[in-house]
Amino acid sequence: MQVIHTSSSLITEINQDGFFDVCLFFSERKYLPKKVAATYTLELDADKVCDGSEFNPAGEAEIKAVAELMRLRKGLLTQADAFALLSEHGRTYDRLCTQMHPDTHSDHSRDIQHLQGRLARDLGYHAFLTCDAEGYPVYIVSMTGRLAELTLQE
Repeated sequence: MQVIHTSSSLITEINQDGFFDVCLFFSERKYLPKKVAATYTLELDADKVCDGSEFNPAGEAEIKAVAELMRLRKGLLTQADAFALLSEHGRTYDRLCTQMHPDTHSDHSRDIQHLQGRLARDLGYHAFLTCDAEGYPVYIVSMTGRLAELTLQE
């Protein structure tokens, strides 16, 4: 399947300085942010996309990601809540959002999303499937070593 990434700048390298670490977000439709400098496509194998249902709370990579999320959130999450957030089980995120200060909501979301992309990669997947704020499917892709797979469209 072909997915699309719109960028406010040309992508010449993949590094950890990005907003979501080394992850980029792709969609099945073209997003139109305020400033689009480039549009890229990437081919994904549907069998290499996970949605969190594949995550195992006792798995080594999952335990590591849960611990990292708990550290980033300064111990305000239980292990069960952190795993639920990473695997998107239930309404944990909505419940926790009501308990968070509005200023920390976007930081919390960003932490979860970059860990989802990294965890999917660590488990051998190419992308993590989730939904954007409007309910459309988006793919979080860890791009380490994958720059050559991006195809510039415009």
